Amino acid sequence: MAKNGFRASRGIKRRFIVEAMLELTSPTHLGGSDPYDMLDMPVTRDAATGKPILYGTTLAGLLRGVLSDRLSGHEKEASVFTFFGGGKNNEDDGEQSAFIVDDAIAEERDGAVKDAKDLILTDIRDGVAIDHKTGVAQKGAKFDMELIRAGTRFPLHFELVLDGSKDVELISCLVTCMDALEKGEVLLGARNRKGFGRCVIARSDSDNCRWEVRDFNVTTKEGLLQWVAFGHKAGLPKGCPENKPAYFESTEKFLQSALHKVSHACAVYQNPPSVFMVTIHLKVGASILIKSGGHSPDEADATHLTAFDVKGKPTPIISGTTLGGLLRARALKIANTFDSTENKAIAGNMVNALFGNRDTGAGVKPKAGRLYVEERPIHGPSPLRHTRVMIDRWTGGALEHHLFDADAQFGGKTKIVFRIVSPDEPEIGLMLCVVKDLFTGDLPIGSESSIGRGRLLGETAEITYDNNTWTLHGNENRTFTVEERGEPLQVYVDKFLAIFGHKKHP
Repeated sequence: MAKNGFRASRGIKRRFIVEAMLELTSPTHLGGSDPYDMLDMPVTRDAATGKPILYGTTLAGLLRGVLSDRLSGHEKEASVFTFFGGGKNNEDDGEQSAFIVDDAIAEERDGAVKDAKDLILTDIRDGVAIDHKTGVAQKGAKFDMELIRAGTRFPLHFELVLDGSKDVELISCLVTCMDALEKGEVLLGARNRKGFGRCVIARSDSDNCRWEVRDFNVTTKEGLLQWVAFGHKAGLPKGCPENKPAYFESTEKFLQSALHKVSHACAVYQNPPSVFMVTIHLKVGASILIKSGGHSPDEADATHLTAFDVKGKPTPIISGTTLGGLLRARALKIANTFDSTENKAIAGNMVNALFGNRDTGAGVKPKAGRLYVEERPIHGPSPLRHTRVMIDRWTGGALEHHLFDADAQFGGKTKIVFRIVSPDEPEIGLMLCVVKDLFTGDLPIGSESSIGRGRLLGETAEITYDNNTWTLHGNENRTFTVEERGEPLQVYVDKFLAIFGHKKHP
């Protein structure tokens, strides 16, 4: 940057202000830190109101990552730095960001349940780290996490400054970020690969629109006054016309409008990665129990995990953390079966590439996985309470003070959804083996699987990848038929076996 560069004007000619309402579609953890909090992972809150807050720095970083993923080629780095600012190396201070993101404080909704202090409710969910070798909980690795309920809304406020030199490029970056938010590509907070942090841009209740956009021409007196007065209680000076917003149903409608005067040249950047997508429709064969501590004193010692929306409606669920751990354990078991090397390095590296790995302290850096699972509800189950007692294996009689009860969910249907971003073909073959086990009831979900709980039976499944589509149809005898429109599924399984030196399936 030139010496005394701060003396030069940025030459701003126009300012766009874009507003929308971001709605959470799954529980979300926006992590904070509080030395006086009793939770291991509390939600970050606004100091003045006590409500959950989504920091502008957090959202800007997520949008920067999405924009970077959607751009490709030689222009990638230049466009990202033009829009978000920053230097390309340590010797370059870079330019100030043209895109400004404000903090968003959770907004109260009509009919939403609140606590005694009239604050937005959150839920507490227990978690535990699982030893992938033994399949049991690691000692001392239990934790609890505070989650913002699905349905909570955050009012977004963006501002884009234009100087007339790169308006087409900047507006294209803006609409790309808007499109990503609208399509739910932006995932918030912790454990978003395990079903948390899903969000979309909500439609307005009054006009069914998503985006509210204002264009301020700050080269004129009226435009400058309108921008300065925007959002302030004092309002505009007498005689100054109001800058009325334009409302748009979608990003595409905004792009087609004449509001930004360069719509013919702007475009939403698209660079979609290859995705292996699996959707499995299942029914609960008998019962299922994913243990939770419960929410009231009259509940059983162990009750099925339940999620609440902002209005306090409970729904039994299959959590993404449960499903993600389950898929990882079975994938590792299958891969280890075929890996004949001494330390099972091939199998471990493949599973770590799919599901991510933690910091083991052996010089291996933690890395996020490429497999995303969703938290799904169970529709139409019937909760039934079972009273049980622990048996002394030595005497064969009941142990004293070991009477307990459990509320399991009987019957009902659910849908399991997961996807792998940019997979290779052996990884697809591995996950097809896992899907087969899950679809045929060989892979139980939840607790007490040794007494028959958690067996899910596949009804149908849709699998898509690279213009190929496969449909599985389940039978009552736990077998299935496959409709293949594209390459046979066995091709991917054979490529998975081939990396371990095994012959192809006949």
